[in-house]
This record gives sequence, C-alpha cells and structure tokens, in this order.
Amino acid sequence: MGAFKKLLSSKRFAMAVIAILVLILVDVFGVAEEQAQALTERVIQIALAVIGSFTATDVVLAVKGSKTE
Repeated sequence: MGAFKKLLSSKRFAMAVIAILVLILVDVFGVAEEQAQALTERVIQIALAVIGSFTATDVVLAVKGSKTE
C-alpha cells in the first residue's frame, strides 16, 4: 500500500496521467481542444486536492509521531 500511496501522491504521476487522458480525448474521441483544456484544468484541480490531502495527512501523522512508512 505504501508504494501505491506514494504513486498516487506524486505530482509527476498525476500530470502524466492527465496528459495521457487529454491526448486520448483529443486524438481518439475527437473532443475539441477547448473542451479538453477545460477538462484538464478541472482534473488538475482535483489531482492537486488529492495530493494535498495526502500531504496534510502525512504532516499530521509526522507531528503526532505516529507516521509509519
């Protein structure tokens, strides 16, 4: 679970997934680039919120001294 959590909390991984999804939407499904751009912005906001929540949880656990790797 630790490696999976690290992967999910990685900003690089999130941006790579977003880039692949946008590429698929535009090239395969023919979504207009404007719509893809709007969708990208929303997905980035959600990804940053998830990454932030993992980070906040890690900080709280580290301060309490109960963080386990």
